[in-house]
Amino acid sequence: MRLHKYNVLRYLTSIMDQALCSLSSFITLVIIARALTPENFGLFILLYTGVMMLSGISASLVTSPTKVLGVSIENKNSIYFTNQLRFQNLLSIVLAIFFSLGVYLFTKIELLTIIFSGLTVYFLQCYELMRAFHLTRFEYKKLLLVDSFVHFARIILLYILYSFGYLSASTSFLVLLVTYSFSWLSMKDYLTADTNKESFREVILANWKYGKWLLLETTAFLASSRIYLYLIGLLLSLELAGVLAAVQNLLNSANVIVMGVMAFAIPVARKKYLQSGHLSWMQWLLFIGTVLVFVVGVLLIIVSIYSNEIMNIVYSEFYAKYSYLIPILGIAYIISTVNTVLSAAFRTVEQPQKGAYAKFVSAIITLLISYPLLLNWGLIGAVTGLILTQVIWLMVYTYFLAKGSLRQSNIKLSAVSGAE
Repeated sequence: MRLHKYNVLRYLTSIMDQALCSLSSFITLVIIARALTPENFGLFILLYTGVMMLSGISASLVTSPTKVLGVSIENKNSIYFTNQLRFQNLLSIVLAIFFSLGVYLFTKIELLTIIFSGLTVYFLQCYELMRAFHLTRFEYKKLLLVDSFVHFARIILLYILYSFGYLSASTSFLVLLVTYSFSWLSMKDYLTADTNKESFREVILANWKYGKWLLLETTAFLASSRIYLYLIGLLLSLELAGVLAAVQNLLNSANVIVMGVMAFAIPVARKKYLQSGHLSWMQWLLFIGTVLVFVVGVLLIIVSIYSNEIMNIVYSEFYAKYSYLIPILGIAYIISTVNTVLSAAFRTVEQPQKGAYAKFVSAIITLLISYPLLLNWGLIGAVTGLILTQVIWLMVYTYFLAKGSLRQSNIKLSAVSGAE
């Protein structure tokens, strides 16, 4: 498939931006892992995972609908984005309070850490919405500029605190919330735009109609994947929870490519369907999926070969002892790449319920097998469970493909909310 020169430039800019975000996340966890004891790092990871889980729930109701329904052929601005920002603010406040109260009531973590992690919940969701705005409107250069400022500031602040011995779980969350708050600087145009209750209500209803399936999918995804981290912390130890997070952090280097390409590919796929039709949309996603599987596969093979050396250099000897997990867990990442493209295919033609069904089936099976897997095989059991999760998703997606869900005759689109 041939790409227009302008599309190639936007594609490369999107890759650079996602590379920056993924590299920043990788370095962030490496610095914090080196600063904290394995036990304290495990505790930080459980809190951080909770923050990311709530961000995923918020994304299903605001950010993800924006990326699809906010795309219009004309790319005109509208009060649509202002209403999305206001909805995001309300939802983020509720989730931040819910998170903070839950941690305060059910743990013995220090109050300052609870406050800072709770504020991180709010500002992370605002930051993700900012990214969605720029991606939906194909403003890749502006997005790269803002992200560069946010992530370079984060790494510099973390490194300064680490160098002077002041980096802890609480100060780590402080740095995160401060740098995420910079996203407000690029959204000032949406703070004063005129809107009304009726348009606000329409946006919420449209988000719910599209996002309710994503909410179910996200909830099921969390139950079928993130549950392993918490079960390891409860049944095994906080140190081993940190070990699994460290291995996943290293393998997430593959997400530099996957997330970067998909951040660009999803809005383009939607626009291709609207402008050029079913065949162009299908060819685009097939091309993207083929390239991603090949590149990610090669990358994971290289990381697996040098896993022990990499873990020892990046983290420490303690984490290097568990480098044997990398090639095993890498299988899950290969299958996950295929699932990511299939999920995008269903979402861009407004069939998000298919992903929800896949995650729901996986969640049920995971809840049944996770405890015996961990009890009998420890970390190997957790990694096996993560692989099975991806296999189940792929089987469900394959079932819907065989039924013809993505055939042109079976695709029905609603009005594009962002095109007003």
